[in-house]
Amino acid sequence: MDPLTSNNHCGATTDCQGSNAGAVCGLGHKCDGAGLCALTCQQGLVECFGSCVDPASNPTFCGAGPSCTGYTTCPGTHACVNGTCKELVGGTGGCLANTKKWLVMPTTSTSPSGELPAWGVAAHQGDEITVVGTLGYSATFLGGTPSEFSLSAANIGEPLVMRLDGNGTILWAVLADNIGARAIDVTALSDGSALVLGAYEGTITFNPGTPNAFTLTSAGGWDVYVGRVDPAGVFTWAKSAGGTDDDYAYRIHAHSDGSFAITGTYELTLVLGPTEPGQIQLASNNTRQAFLARYHASGEVDWAVSMGGPSNFDELLGLRRLADGSIAVSGRYRGTATVDGLNGTGTTVNGPPNDPTALVARYYANGELAWVRTAQRISSGLDVAEAPNGSIVLYVSANSGVVFGAGEPGQTSMPSSGMALAHHAANGMLSSLQYLGLASEAQHMVIAPDGSAVHVGYHIGTASFVDEAGPDTQLVSAGQTDAFFACADTAGQTYWARGGGSVGHDRAQGVALLPGGDLVVAGTFRDSATFDPGTPDVQTLVENGSGNVFVARYEP
Repeated sequence: MDPLTSNNHCGATTDCQGSNAGAVCGLGHKCDGAGLCALTCQQGLVECFGSCVDPASNPTFCGAGPSCTGYTTCPGTHACVNGTCKELVGGTGGCLANTKKWLVMPTTSTSPSGELPAWGVAAHQGDEITVVGTLGYSATFLGGTPSEFSLSAANIGEPLVMRLDGNGTILWAVLADNIGARAIDVTALSDGSALVLGAYEGTITFNPGTPNAFTLTSAGGWDVYVGRVDPAGVFTWAKSAGGTDDDYAYRIHAHSDGSFAITGTYELTLVLGPTEPGQIQLASNNTRQAFLARYHASGEVDWAVSMGGPSNFDELLGLRRLADGSIAVSGRYRGTATVDGLNGTGTTVNGPPNDPTALVARYYANGELAWVRTAQRISSGLDVAEAPNGSIVLYVSANSGVVFGAGEPGQTSMPSSGMALAHHAANGMLSSLQYLGLASEAQHMVIAPDGSAVHVGYHIGTASFVDEAGPDTQLVSAGQTDAFFACADTAGQTYWARGGGSVGHDRAQGVALLPGGDLVVAGTFRDSATFDPGTPDVQTLVENGSGNVFVARYEP
């Protein structure tokens, strides 16, 4: 034993007994070679005045180098982001939530051929989180504990709903019984319940194998369902919408009063609230069209409208209930499309016949169309949200030169191909266009109370995120596709960009903000995926099937 380096007898003398035994160096310390216990910091951290700090995020020692040199102490109006002091945009959440609290795979294991992709995530007032996806074959939860349980599904998947507590521990998981059906999106309600949106074919059973079991039957082909699941994981009701052909679901979002809206697509005819007194039927003129429907909190349909034309390329991919009860939607179409509105408020929009055109529209709570704006030759109108100032923000992927706000005073063109946020005032006029950078596929975004935007998706190769304060932030995929999640401030500049993945396909699908400002991201990964590589938050998840869920929580 060398008393100069032994962590158990650091500085020992003579017989190494009693007072001569030396010191036991505690956690985070080591015997430094001179017989003294000294602080030791893990990779990525720096010792500063007796403490290990992260120079990328510590506001007192921001950007510190070896031996704690060259650091900056950020003033109270700034945060340390990637080693640089940046002015805070105010409020909580969003770009301030850049410290990982936990990253989990909710299942202990899946069957070797099993697959469990995640599609949506919702954050509840009680600090709980609901994730929806599709389970193929089987999965075990809380393995090795007294609470261990397993679920089995058909090999091509069945809808899965999971509830996690604020620490990432699974509380419950339930299936709806239908071979091939999907749970596609989810929204939280104020009482801790959640509304789940999905699609199914044939007959679907909710609460299968229990006294509370009940079924829905499709009208033909694929139909849309909405189900309300209570805080204990029991479906209390479910509603169907569909016709004789294939119909599909995209997004759902609830208002504070429990009413909600959904979007999807249908062919030929769509019946909403079938057999109910308020039943509504839409017709698509022999093509596939998009629809928007508003429901009462009890699940009865209130009104519904269509969007589309002859192209069969009409989708409403983004949806948000706004603070005043109105509804914002975003999507895409080709050629000419009719955007319906109640009481004769609809309109027709045009675009090139062979390239997608993005649209963003606002509907009043009574179903009347307030306005619609378009941008031609884009990749997609992906998501929409409301900013704290009441403006409507379109999250879009577009090519270089695409014009937003055509003919308006704020008309602006995309400086390069990539992702952007188009801010529209309450009256629809374009107020600004913020270029975010380039990634392969943008998915969803949320606007935090401070006005910052957190957006998620996936990328192949190198993804670049604009940062005027320094060089652009870049992420490089480990394999085919990697997940990314990034935050842009109110000026559109990147505060941080994170992500990770494996040699296979990995993607971030959903994003939500907890009431306290923490950020939750959910997605799918395969094999062994490493997240936050090259940072102190680095963590690897390993799954044994053909794909599994990851859920991450970040805090200020």
